Amino acid sequence: MSHRMEHAMTEGLDVDMQIHGALRAFDPGADDPGYWTRFGDVVVSGATQELARRRMLASMTVSEVLIGWARTLVPTALVAAAFAGLVLMKGAPTQGPATLGIEELLVSELQGFTIPQISSPDAPGNPITLTAEMF
Repeated sequence: MSHRMEHAMTEGLDVDMQIHGALRAFDPGADDPGYWTRFGDVVVSGATQELARRRMLASMTVSEVLIGWARTLVPTALVAAAFAGLVLMKGAPTQGPATLGIEELLVSELQGFTIPQISSPDAPGNPITLTAEMF
C-alpha cells in the first residue's frame, strides 16, 4: 500500500503515521488479501454451533435443565462421597489401652485410683504390664 493511500485512509483521523506503519507489520492480512474474509467465514461457522445450542436452551423447561444437571452432578457427588469416606475411614490409627508400669501401680491407691484385677500378664487385652526384675 502506498504512503498516499494510507494517508487518504487516515486523513480524517488523528493518527500518528509512524505508529500506524509499525503496527501494520502485525496485520496478518497485510500480505494476504483474502485473510480477513476467510477469518470471518471461520468465525461465523464456529459460532453457528454455539448459536444453535443457545437457541435450543432457550426453549428448555426447568425440569429439562435439572435433568441435564443431574447427569453431571450425581456422578460427581458420588465420587466426592466415596473419596470423603476413604479419608474418614483411614483416619488416625486406634491405640490400645495405656499400659501401667510398676510405679503407676504403686501410687495409684494414693491418688484415689483402684487397681484393676490382673488375670494373667500374657492374656490378650490385659491393660497391665508387669516387669520382672532379677538381681
